[in-house]
Amino acid sequence: MNYLWDVRLGNVPDASRDELEAARHAHHAAFAEAQLTASTPVLAELDGMADGSFEDIEKDLQRLWDRWKDMRTHMRTCLGAEEAARTPRVQP
Repeated sequence: MNYLWDVRLGNVPDASRDELEAARHAHHAAFAEAQLTASTPVLAELDGMADGSFEDIEKDLQRLWDRWKDMRTHMRTCLGAEEAARTPRVQP
């Protein structure tokens, strides 16, 4: 996301390019691992995310960021963390 911002501003310093390259390598490694272990529906979703312009990627990242609070709440509820937070603690 930072790299996209730098591109938008027309300022792509060497440090940003290096960070992007490191992230790209990490993404390739994670994607290769997912192809070995992920289910068919997950792979289909990943394939749909593989293409797109900078603008498309930026919109997707913004959409995900906007949905993060809801996703976090659902994950915590599934793990029982939200219920534990609502339960009053009794002092010994």
